[in-house]
Amino acid sequence: MADIKLRAVAFVPVRLNSSRLPEKHLKYIGRQRTLLSWVILRLKGALEIDDIVICTTCEKENEQLRDAALLEGVSFFAYDGGVDDVVGRLTAASVKYRADICVLASGDCPLLSSETIDLMVKTLRENTEADNVLFSDVNGRQPIHEGIIVSRRKLWQLADKYSDTPALREHQFPVFLRNVYPDKFAHIKNVYVKDNEIFYNLNHRISIDTPDDLKFINRLFFLLQTQGSEFNLKNAITAIIENPEICNINKHVYRKTLEDVTLRVAFFVSPGTACGYDNLRRALEIAGVLVNRFGLGVGFFVPDDESKKFVQMQGLRADTAEAGKLVDFHKDFSFNAVVFDIDNNYYIDRELIDTLRTSVGAKVIVISNIFRDSICPDMLIASTLNYTVNNSKCKVKSGKDYIVIPQEIKDATIDIAAKEDKLVIYSYGDSFIPRLAEKLSEQDIGFRQKFYDSVSAEFLSDFASSKVLLCTMGNRAYEAIYLNCVPIIVSVNPKESHEIAVFNRYLKELKPHDFENGAVNIAKVIVDLLEK
Repeated sequence: MADIKLRAVAFVPVRLNSSRLPEKHLKYIGRQRTLLSWVILRLKGALEIDDIVICTTCEKENEQLRDAALLEGVSFFAYDGGVDDVVGRLTAASVKYRADICVLASGDCPLLSSETIDLMVKTLRENTEADNVLFSDVNGRQPIHEGIIVSRRKLWQLADKYSDTPALREHQFPVFLRNVYPDKFAHIKNVYVKDNEIFYNLNHRISIDTPDDLKFINRLFFLLQTQGSEFNLKNAITAIIENPEICNINKHVYRKTLEDVTLRVAFFVSPGTACGYDNLRRALEIAGVLVNRFGLGVGFFVPDDESKKFVQMQGLRADTAEAGKLVDFHKDFSFNAVVFDIDNNYYIDRELIDTLRTSVGAKVIVISNIFRDSICPDMLIASTLNYTVNNSKCKVKSGKDYIVIPQEIKDATIDIAAKEDKLVIYSYGDSFIPRLAEKLSEQDIGFRQKFYDSVSAEFLSDFASSKVLLCTMGNRAYEAIYLNCVPIIVSVNPKESHEIAVFNRYLKELKPHDFENGAVNIAKVIVDLLEK
């Protein structure tokens, strides 16, 4: 007879210091529930579960989770052992909460299936000799579920005993899931369950690890809401099959493996107020590629609060301080490389570059179009058509392959049916172009004229639909080419003369697709440096 008295407890491992998407468990999916709240809702819907425990560490930032547990009416466990010891944390929690059947429910997946969890727990209750539940495959395919493990507590305790390397302790029980030590687990018995057929119909990631994953899940949520459908796994699978294009949002996201070592990149970006956040926009595009496509962690180091808010709105970590504090920053965010994305008015001295190399062993990359040859980073990237340095020891990447077009510019073309007889004038921080715009407004040039001094939704719409752009030399000029808009460049700085001359020389040859992969190409340069 099945033992119906066994206590089944769901454990949700959560920490808020993810380097790819900080505090991801507190990010909203929809407008009313956080990721963590959705996970707990799924577990509350599982009738076989007797208790739910949020499992975290004693790090200060995780105290917010205590409040979340209280709000949700679930238990809270803070492990006082190693912060990276996932196996030790979960095993200790299973002992404290007297779990006979342990359910590991990933805190990263808002689309857990309550009925699947019930099926797995019930199967283990009924199969008294079994220690662990696995899924049967269907035609070689496993179901879509991510982050569900159902086992008896004795198996977790055995895993805790034999997980004898950092890699085995930092992940969720790979020692028995991968059968690392067959002789130690030879007596362990698995029982297999076949899940609902619909769960085998799709193979796409449904966990949230990166900003693009969060975008995908939110897009899916609002798609279901528009259809009047409940946000659950069955409906999500149907919606994805009927709207496969939404998978493009996060199909490129890198899935980290047990063997991966997380590398981290710190970005220092010169003040946003100096150039209308163009440097910051470019850095964010590159950072997004590093996080989503290559699995790296990133953190931003910016000198002003507005830039910090700008970064945090993208879901990434940001701290405020001057560049000289980067070495101190390393204590809280152990980075392997520093990327300086700076404008022509910001100076990075050689002493800082040398200190970053010697004190913390970091690679140094500088992205700038005007650079002092005496300062030689590990790589200089000039996001312009042509660039040369006098210092032969300095490694340089430049040209159209390294010009970055922000995603918001690419997206601006989606709703544009046709170009209009419109002249967009863009100026930030100079007085000449506004005066020129005023004079032009007095003339009948056959084009409607719109003037902007910042990037806004209205600007993006007008820019994408206009035929002509008047601006200074900078990102806008290359964005104009991407948008099939004729750029007229006005020189307001003698230092720009050479770049403008090169730009005009190549103008007829340049095509929109030339700039499609600038952020990816720069990210590859950074990754290649880290792997050497």
